[in-house]
Amino acid sequence: MTIKLLIAFAVMFAALGGIYNYWQKKNSYYTIHIVFLSIIIISCTVFILYYTNIVGSYAYKRLYSDELIFSNSRGFAMGQYLAKKFPGGKALVIAGEDYKKNKVEMGLIEELEKGFGPKVKLIAVESLDIIQKYLPPEQVKPINEIMKAIDFDIVIGRHPDCNIIVSLIGLPSDAKYMKIWQEEENKRPKVAILDGYLFMLGGAIKVGYVCAVTAQKNGSITDAPPPSNPEKAFNMRYILVTPENIDDMAKKYKKLFLLE
Repeated sequence: MTIKLLIAFAVMFAALGGIYNYWQKKNSYYTIHIVFLSIIIISCTVFILYYTNIVGSYAYKRLYSDELIFSNSRGFAMGQYLAKKFPGGKALVIAGEDYKKNKVEMGLIEELEKGFGPKVKLIAVESLDIIQKYLPPEQVKPINEIMKAIDFDIVIGRHPDCNIIVSLIGLPSDAKYMKIWQEEENKRPKVAILDGYLFMLGGAIKVGYVCAVTAQKNGSITDAPPPSNPEKAFNMRYILVTPENIDDMAKKYKKLFLLE
């Protein structure tokens, strides 16, 4: 409990004590004192409700903070999986435009690197060569609507030493034309996707073109706060689908693999 809360409770109880004393005297002269102390109690109560995240902007900040913790857990879980599966790997992360100003993407990148630990080295974080920040707002489109296979080819081509590609923005609609699929299996970079659509990626996962995808469980969003342990936070809300477990996951989370 913080000093501010202790002071608020102390003032509130002191005011309650004062009201009790004045009430015992049963004198109308003290009515104004009782009203004044009542206002103090109400003010302290409102402060405590806001400060403890029950109502108001504090509640919003807590909710936003909780959602970031859940979101970041995807990066940690993915990093751990890739480190265990491909030790000694070198990773390239493909992020959105201006990702450094995006708390969600920066959180994912930081936790991904923590998950890598010493086993995988993060070589670079890059955006596609699609610049929209100078366009009028009405002309800006979601990146997934305009990105193409060639955009990924250009970025991946700048890092031939990276054998792990982690995309924070999914894959383009014409992903089948990406050059990396033409490489021999033992030379082809491993592709992992944070928060992908399983109904679109299931086939690519099954044959090994995509090595891992995180996805949100149906009905997993609740008011429950996230655990401090990122693995437990991840398991509360997400799944990690890989070529090894896709059959089991497709049975357990059937709706995630269906286009509805």
